[in-house]
Amino acid sequence: MSPRFSPDQLVFGGDWNPDQWDEKVMVEDLTLMNQIGANMVTLPVFAWADLEPEAGCYNFDWLAHILDSCHKYGIKVDLATGTATPPVWLLRNHPEIRPVTADGVTLEGASRQTYCPNSIVFKTKAVALCQAMATRFVDHPAVVLWHISNEYGDEQSRCYCDNCAAAFRVWLK
Repeated sequence: MSPRFSPDQLVFGGDWNPDQWDEKVMVEDLTLMNQIGANMVTLPVFAWADLEPEAGCYNFDWLAHILDSCHKYGIKVDLATGTATPPVWLLRNHPEIRPVTADGVTLEGASRQTYCPNSIVFKTKAVALCQAMATRFVDHPAVVLWHISNEYGDEQSRCYCDNCAAAFRVWLK
């Protein structure tokens, strides 16, 4: 089996959010990408709420359509899991997922990186989404890389809750 992606290939592209526009814009974007020689996009970085609109109910049809379109235009995909932004339903149903600032303020969430990285509930839900995506898209010809979460370590992604403090103490040992 030959790899779908070789590290000696020059990659030219970037993050792309075609799920935020209509079909016409997506086709225009793909055409323009071809014209400038772009060959890879990363998507859907922040789309967990669209991928799983309610607990355990996955909707991948829209993403499959986008991946099919990318393949048709010769654009490879670095498939993001969407786990960088938990959906509002998850944060409401499991408030323990919400991160705590160094000042002890619990953030509301529903934005980039607003989750506790040591939350068992978050990890369980994120793994379930990733497994469902992998099952659906493992053999899709456009998918050449997988992109887990996004932009690690920014200020917003830090959590100072009791779970994180305990995990940090274990790490120090």
